Amino acid sequence: MKYINKILLFVVGCGLLASCTINDPIDDLNRVGEFAPTVYWELKSDAVKAGDSVEISRLQYYPLDGKSIANISVWYDVSRVTTISASCPLVTSFTFNYTPVDTTELVRVFQYIKDFPHSESFWSDKDLTYLMNVKFPTSYTLRSTIWKDVEKWDQTKYETLFPEGFLEEFREKLYPQLEVEDLQKILTSTNPRFETEEDFMKHVKRDSTENKGVFYVIKEESKELIKEKFYSIPLDSLTYKSADGLFMVSYDRYYFLNASVRVEDSNGIASFTEKKKITLN
Repeated sequence: MKYINKILLFVVGCGLLASCTINDPIDDLNRVGEFAPTVYWELKSDAVKAGDSVEISRLQYYPLDGKSIANISVWYDVSRVTTISASCPLVTSFTFNYTPVDTTELVRVFQYIKDFPHSESFWSDKDLTYLMNVKFPTSYTLRSTIWKDVEKWDQTKYETLFPEGFLEEFREKLYPQLEVEDLQKILTSTNPRFETEEDFMKHVKRDSTENKGVFYVIKEESKELIKEKFYSIPLDSLTYKSADGLFMVSYDRYYFLNASVRVEDSNGIASFTEKKKITLN
């Protein structure tokens, strides 16, 4: 039993020792029994304009076991967030919002960005650690793109930003939900495809069920005609909110970084700070 307890103590001890070291995910594994440098950082802001530098307001680090600092560098990956949506304010019986795209994609893997030269002059007697205030770059190509609450319709911009087939999908999702009253308003008032309401009503009949009572439906022989006339309405007309003078479409794309600082000692043992999310505007 004593023998087994000794084995258990040895295993637990090894586990605790290993947990004290911070593994470098870029293939710089700590060797058992050696401690990685301690490192901590703070940012001045977690959002910057694309192309501007990110300021590290406080970077503190310290080597262990009598080793020295060999390298300090910043690393990050890049993700892209894209959201596309549109709504039809012409509908009175319900609110229709369509968001076919809402994605977050990794577009650049975690990689080296910039070195920060180490100097003994960074030592702080007050804090008993090395302190640094530095910046690292971002790319202007990662600037955000926003097009929403549009005052003036731009067909070229729409075709550039929105995926092919968006209008068809928008109609397909909207049309089955429309009541006869919605179709009547849209096809005779907001986007006239009939000269008068009487012309539209020629394609409507009264119907009834136990649950709904008396209501109106499109005649079977007129369904294709009504659908064809509705489908002839362009997206700008379907999304125009006259009360506000705006087209209710939205395209929003921005990028963010997951950044970390890497500190390596003279024995090649490295540690990373926690990752911080930085949004690029």
